[in-house]
Amino acid sequence: MGIRKDKIQNQNQFIEWIQENITPQKEFDWLEYYKDFNQMPTTFYSLYQHTKLTYEQFVLAMFKEKSVVIRNMLKENKEKEDNGYVLTFSAMESVKIKDYAEKLISLNNYEDVNFEELSNHNLRDLFGICDYDAMSISKKQKKEIISCEATLIIISQAKDLGIQAIDILNFLINIKEPVKNIIRYMKQMLELRLMVIISKRAVDYIAEYFLTVGEKEQEEILMEWNEFLASVESVGKEYKSIFAQISTDILRNKFSESETYDSEVWKLFAQYIFHYNGFFFKCGFNENGEFEIRTYKRMDNVEE
Repeated sequence: MGIRKDKIQNQNQFIEWIQENITPQKEFDWLEYYKDFNQMPTTFYSLYQHTKLTYEQFVLAMFKEKSVVIRNMLKENKEKEDNGYVLTFSAMESVKIKDYAEKLISLNNYEDVNFEELSNHNLRDLFGICDYDAMSISKKQKKEIISCEATLIIISQAKDLGIQAIDILNFLINIKEPVKNIIRYMKQMLELRLMVIISKRAVDYIAEYFLTVGEKEQEEILMEWNEFLASVESVGKEYKSIFAQISTDILRNKFSESETYDSEVWKLFAQYIFHYNGFFFKCGFNENGEFEIRTYKRMDNVEE
């Protein structure tokens, strides 16, 4: 009950924050606010309104701006019935997810969202008419909204709103996208600097498939997996730190389940996360002739 109460309290605080900040403030630096991880994430649309760009130009500029880490989050809903999906505008502009848009039918929306805590006008100001319509369709037809923005996923957890949201990574897993494609999409999300691009579910998805295929395909998967993990190094120190922190939590959860690391996928993942956390290993024989692996902290060469 305590966890449930905390979750509701956090949602209420988030809604209060939206109500207080929905009015445009000319002298407020929204971009710096967005980049500050100590602050609530706002939406692309609310940021766009402070520019002279079109919304499409702004979204593309955000994905290209190397100083910005895109504030996304993961949201999985295994219990939901499969009533289909509806795309948000920003999701269509990221990781070539627009390829899937061609397979989706176009839907018109003539209804409002009608959320008691926020007026329809405020919701349109916050998310824009495209994502507002997506929210309304989700509510009416019980479809999941595919989003790459944390704000929409957070607000979707308010029960009274009546919408369901899912992140891009979990969407791809839900539709059983081929493993090598999943890794490529993760690499694209990395290049676009989405904050959260990996999860225990994703690594398990890759690892479980890996164990079912032949040696040649296993080699191909490991090669792409290694390239993805190695590419974190090139994105920047701040992003690497975020990735390492999230991935360390994933490893901790894996250890807590007392699962074995039989899969080479998990072993390679663990090696890179130790590396990004500043550890390295030395293998050899001790004074008793026994083989052992020692762990050292990089820089000071202090044995752990």
